[in-house]
Amino acid sequence: LGEAQRRIGVSEYRQTLLDATRLASELEDGERAARAVLANTRGGLPSSFGQVDQERVAAIERALGLGRDPDRRARMLSLQATELLYEHDHRHRRGLAEQALALARELGNPATTARVLIDYHYVFSAPDGLARRLALLDELAAAVEAAGDPALEFWAAYAEHRVLIENGEMQRVNEVTDRVAAIAERLGEPSMHWLAGFARGSGLLLRGDIARADHSAEQTL
Repeated sequence: LGEAQRRIGVSEYRQTLLDATRLASELEDGERAARAVLANTRGGLPSSFGQVDQERVAAIERALGLGRDPDRRARMLSLQATELLYEHDHRHRRGLAEQALALARELGNPATTARVLIDYHYVFSAPDGLARRLALLDELAAAVEAAGDPALEFWAAYAEHRVLIENGEMQRVNEVTDRVAAIAERLGEPSMHWLAGFARGSGLLLRGDIARADHSAEQTL
């Protein structure tokens, strides 16, 4: 139910999946707790901007305490790092992201590696992390291609979009923006449409096309 709510843009998905995590934890069912935790995310973004969603972080910690599967553990550590994006202790969240990436590479599951690399881009989204994120783009692209998951393709393209803007590669930004929009249109998830509009509007703004950027922002809102 929570997964269905999230995919169609019903905000109650958050509480549905928190309740699922609580029930699974009470039953000491690590597999279902991990599934609920991993579904309770906006895909490639932290739960909220500017603050830490402490309930989600607590749910992840409970699921980690129950879990035995290393693949799910890598994804949960990665998600935990993303949810702590606005925590003051950046060394802690970056350490979690590094653990997750090392474990994902060791396991060799391309879908998990792609997911962890996408999260890694957010955890290291500061000026001192730009070179590292640029260096990981090829590995991310290879993992996404091997995974064959269009949702991962979308989030990877959006992460690439952000990195290219920071690096001033505006010609490539235009190409990636079109790819982001095309995948969002094909998959139809509201959160993807929103981010595709954000990507388009930010590109227009950076090129100085204020009128079209304003129109895009209105559409996205």
